[in-house]
Amino acid sequence: MHRTPRPGIWQASGGLHRERRILRDAWARDPSSGPTDAERELLAELRHEHRVAGLADTDPLPMLGAAQLFRRDIPDLRPGPDDCDLLQAFWCPFDRHGRTGYGMSVRLLWRRSWEVTEVLPGWRAGGFASRHVTDPARMDCASCAAPMELLLTIDSSEWDGGSGSWIPVEERDAPSHLVSATPTEVTVGRWGELNIFACPADPGHPHRWSLQQP
Repeated sequence: MHRTPRPGIWQASGGLHRERRILRDAWARDPSSGPTDAERELLAELRHEHRVAGLADTDPLPMLGAAQLFRRDIPDLRPGPDDCDLLQAFWCPFDRHGRTGYGMSVRLLWRRSWEVTEVLPGWRAGGFASRHVTDPARMDCASCAAPMELLLTIDSSEWDGGSGSWIPVEERDAPSHLVSATPTEVTVGRWGELNIFACPADPGHPHRWSLQQP
């Protein structure tokens, strides 16, 4: 279990998955009306934030699984240490880390795929980092000074509300209420984009990250 010290306010991930199933089934059953009154009451309860009794702000809470990358699916993913072939990314959903108290907490973990059964959501792997908010800057490894490569991008939205150029082909003709630019419902900072970088010389070296947000 990967934990991070955070406030005792949470929304159960099981409830989030159940909420999505209810909405999907309701709109598929009746596109004109959607969820029933009983389903709307249940959705309201599932969206309610709960506070854990007796849990202090400094007590540990589980980190969330953001993505997992298999080398068999991503040819450009460099081998991990000790014959590990699966890279998992975990993060804390609360932006209250670092010197400022408003930073993010991200952890990368190499594992062996045959020892893992859980499934995590994913975003874009590899490619090039967007610098649409800040100017380009070097991202070098803190251990060996090698130029780092973009490993993973976690974005608040899959496409913008203007062009819609990145809408999946299979969803272009679907009813608007069944298409969402935020299928994971994960918001990075102020609707930003988190880029995670890895050292190409040694996967065991610490990762670095940058945040692009308005």
